Amino acid sequence: MGKPNTQELGTKPVGSLLIKQAVPASIGILVMSINLLVDTIFVGNWIGPIAIAAINVVTPVYIVIAAFGMAIAIGLFLLHI
Repeated sequence: MGKPNTQELGTKPVGSLLIKQAVPASIGILVMSINLLVDTIFVGNWIGPIAIAAINVVTPVYIVIAAFGMAIAIGLFLLHI
């Protein structure tokens, strides 16, 4: 790997930095949403409505944990570009 570029925040335009952060985050959120949709379909077909209610209760926790994970991963990824 190359040398981490830690000077980007002070030298690059804000718009390009925002896009550089937003694209991976948006793709991650899209994948999470598709995962939740497929889980809900399978659970609804085989287990029932009570299991769908359980998914609805757990979803906010899942989203918060995934958001922290994506923030850390994207930040570490951008340090090495």
